[in-house]
Amino acid sequence: MIDFILELLKLTLPSAAVVLAVYLMLKMYFNNEQQARIHKLSLERSGTTLPVQLQAYERLSLFLDRIRIPNLVLRLQSKDSPLSQQLPILMIGVQQEYEHNVVQQIYVSEQLWQIIQLAKNELIHELDELSQKSISSDTEFKSVLFGESTQRSNHYIDIAINAIKTEVQQYLKNS
Repeated sequence: MIDFILELLKLTLPSAAVVLAVYLMLKMYFNNEQQARIHKLSLERSGTTLPVQLQAYERLSLFLDRIRIPNLVLRLQSKDSPLSQQLPILMIGVQQEYEHNVVQQIYVSEQLWQIIQLAKNELIHELDELSQKSISSDTEFKSVLFGESTQRSNHYIDIAINAIKTEVQQYLKNS
């Protein structure tokens, strides 16, 4: 009886070891395959989201450049009315540019979006303050508009553009 058990163990132990080795090898193979699929999906996903996010950063940079006072005046200036009466048109132009690009906020950080909003709001505030001033001539109005107002609003716009550049660099570094 003991001989029978020993013979049985001689046959079953190597078989059990082979089954265990095959099981472990298959388990490792399937885990590696799953990791490879996950890696492939993340590469595909980053390949489609990266261009969209970069395009959002580009559009927001373009937005900030388009709302600079000299660019607004060139684009929206009417030769029929004095420049001082065109301030509401400039403010509407800023708001329309903003509304056109508001969807880009889903692709950027909340902090960057707040910086961009601050730049836009500061520009509108500058234009509104300018509209409250009593300026007699177009020449004087142009000097105020393109002087101190432009410098202050450009400062905020430059900060926002630098924030975009910083975020893009961080994003590309992490991709």
